[in-house]
Amino acid sequence: MIPLPAGRFFLILLFGAFLLPGCAAPRTAEIAWNEAGVDRVWPSPPSTPRIRYLRTISGTGDFASDGAGARFLRWVAGDPDRGPDLQSPYGVAADGDGLIWVADSGTQAVHAFDLARGKVTYLTNFGKERLVTPVGLAVDSQRRILYVSDAGLGKVFAVDYQGDLLGLREPPGGYGRPAGMATDLQGNLYVVDVVKGLIAVFSPEGTFVRAIDGHQLEGGGFNLPSNVFVDQAGNVFVTDSMNFRVAVFDHRGDVLGTIGELGDGPGTLARPRGVAVDSRGDVFVGDAAFDNIQLFDLTGQLLLYFGSPGNGPGEFALPAGLFIDRFDRLYVADAHNHRIQIFQFLSGDK
Repeated sequence: MIPLPAGRFFLILLFGAFLLPGCAAPRTAEIAWNEAGVDRVWPSPPSTPRIRYLRTISGTGDFASDGAGARFLRWVAGDPDRGPDLQSPYGVAADGDGLIWVADSGTQAVHAFDLARGKVTYLTNFGKERLVTPVGLAVDSQRRILYVSDAGLGKVFAVDYQGDLLGLREPPGGYGRPAGMATDLQGNLYVVDVVKGLIAVFSPEGTFVRAIDGHQLEGGGFNLPSNVFVDQAGNVFVTDSMNFRVAVFDHRGDVLGTIGELGDGPGTLARPRGVAVDSRGDVFVGDAAFDNIQLFDLTGQLLLYFGSPGNGPGEFALPAGLFIDRFDRLYVADAHNHRIQIFQFLSGDK
């Protein structure tokens, strides 16, 4: 664990000023989403590819080079190689235009990567409160609100993109342990409470709306839920981790069904953690026991899986939070590899 010094922004590294001609930020279309020299797709040819590896981000070194920028980094950070990197990334969220936030309990900070400007900032304090164990993230791009859950503090913060505190999101009776979060298209916030076994729902203005406790599920409720995602239709997907499944609800909180069951082969789940849904309604589930990502349809049928243990492109070590942006880019918190891997979902026949 490498705790950062106190201060809302510990360090701002403006590499763009040194690496980009004329200090001008590139347009979104010019962001280097693809890692040079790496071309991996799943499934492999001659099958129609559905997933393409794009790139990895792990810290300030991703924006440095052997030129003036790298020398500036070494001078500022006092590090021979790079600045403070991700240590234990868990939650990840993105705006789709090159802003990526990562909750990292190892550095007790939220790392904010700006791919367009080659800049990394660190959010460590909101108001007078210092982060202890940031784990969950959600973003309301329309209102430019970032939500951060801290399991150690038992709080959910609403902040603007600069990290200025806007308020707290607290359910009646408080949280047991807040974790994964998501927003829907209307800006409602969904917060997983691991200990209380429920999902707290808030309006965009911060009013507590209701709790989804999963009592309609087989077995009578959640067993250590961890993450949540809301698709474009308003359906709510919850990783019910110790029931080895993903529970699916409609926008009213009524049960639609479950995906997955305990097992050790493709189509089953052993340690589900992250969940996300693309624009076609396909459901991505990260499994920390298999070190892979499985892709299901809404009926629970397995469509594809990719990934294996390791540290290369498309390999994982304890994958955690997932996020899919409006361009169907999949972001995976590859926790034990201390990085975020980014993939592109490709159109194609199922």
